[in-house]
Amino acid sequence: MQNELNEYKQKIEDLRFQYEELAMHTLASEEKKISLYHEKEKDIEIKLNEKDKDLLNMQLELEKLKILCEEETFKVDEKEMQLHAKNQEVDKLQELLEIAKNNINLEVEENNKLKEQIKKLKEQIDKLSTISNEKDSKSFELKVEELLNIESKLNQQIYELNNELEKKCAEIQSVTESNELILKEHIAIKAKLEVAECRVNQYIEDKKWLEEEVLKVSRNSGDNAQQLMHYDQQIQLKNREIADLQDKIAKMTEQNYNQLKDMQDKMMKEKQSYENEKNIFLKESMNIMEEQLTKLKDKYEENELCLKKNIELVKRVSLQKLGIVNISDTFLKLIKINDIHTVPKYEIYIDDSLSFTILLLSYIICPGIPDKLISSHGYLHVIPKNFDLFNSYSLSLNQTEHTRALLCDVVIKEKDICKGCQCLQSQNQISVKKKSDKLLVPSKLRAPISKTAPECVKLTLQVTV
Repeated sequence: MQNELNEYKQKIEDLRFQYEELAMHTLASEEKKISLYHEKEKDIEIKLNEKDKDLLNMQLELEKLKILCEEETFKVDEKEMQLHAKNQEVDKLQELLEIAKNNINLEVEENNKLKEQIKKLKEQIDKLSTISNEKDSKSFELKVEELLNIESKLNQQIYELNNELEKKCAEIQSVTESNELILKEHIAIKAKLEVAECRVNQYIEDKKWLEEEVLKVSRNSGDNAQQLMHYDQQIQLKNREIADLQDKIAKMTEQNYNQLKDMQDKMMKEKQSYENEKNIFLKESMNIMEEQLTKLKDKYEENELCLKKNIELVKRVSLQKLGIVNISDTFLKLIKINDIHTVPKYEIYIDDSLSFTILLLSYIICPGIPDKLISSHGYLHVIPKNFDLFNSYSLSLNQTEHTRALLCDVVIKEKDICKGCQCLQSQNQISVKKKSDKLLVPSKLRAPISKTAPECVKLTLQVTV
């Protein structure tokens, strides 16, 4: 019996030695794997940092482009405002030119009327001269009275015409305030007209005095024909002087008309030069605007395509259950929850410019180790399931549990177990086998019962019996 026990002990020690060697080999291999995992993690972290830097650079470039677009739009708006202001100035100048043309036409019509009135006065004076040659005193007296009435009417008409001329001169001054030389010439013309009016008034007074003397002479004596002839000659001289003054007035009005024509020609030349400059500026600005419009159209078409894509995406997303996770000034975050667990399936980030990024979480979750762990190298991973608050049949604690290794990848591309969990599973299987093998070996005689398995106790009892 003792020999057999010794043989069993030797076998057990050999097996322990073999297991320890296997354990050492497995531990060394696992340490190598762990070092490889750490190196891979470092490489991945370096790559992630480089990608973060690239993303930051891209964001800075996008912000610069946005600032440039805003500056270009601001310049376009300024040029449009300038064009609008220049168009308004051109419209104002055109209105002023139309007003000046209307005033000139009115003055021309009034000058024509004055000429016609002067002709009528000449005809009346000729009639008066024929009447003065008549010898009959009665008819002479009647015609003298008619002449006096006509002269009074003529004086009234001259006074009214003078008033109208003064008004028109004032209007001309208001129109030609910008040209000082023309204003001075108008002032000189006014002074000359006033002198001429004074002379006309003097001649009219002399004429009245002569007519009064004629009446006196006709009353006192009817035979003073020589005095009448003398007075008639003086009247003719006065009429000639009036005609000369009227010719001078006509010449002065013609000078005013010529000056206004010159002014109008200058205004037209200035307008033509301004229109030429305006057309050149408009052509240049239109070319710039067309280039900018083409750029804006291209951007608009790109934005329309983005909008169409976003609308299609919204239609697709609206059919599914999406939850708004975060809304900020810069982006909108949408999340699609898994149908079973409260785990995101994919996420959508939408910027101000409607550019979006989609994070697809299409990897499979590692199932972990199906068996119970014996060692302390693993941990328990709990994933809560979706449940309805308004449904009384749904469980309050509805979840799935996974036992994972400390170096578990959690997310994998294939349906198999990850490498970390696979290593832990193999270790767990070895430990389970060791435990099962220990249960097949009877315990020592002096081993405490509280620390020995009941199966080993049974085996020892069977062996002793």
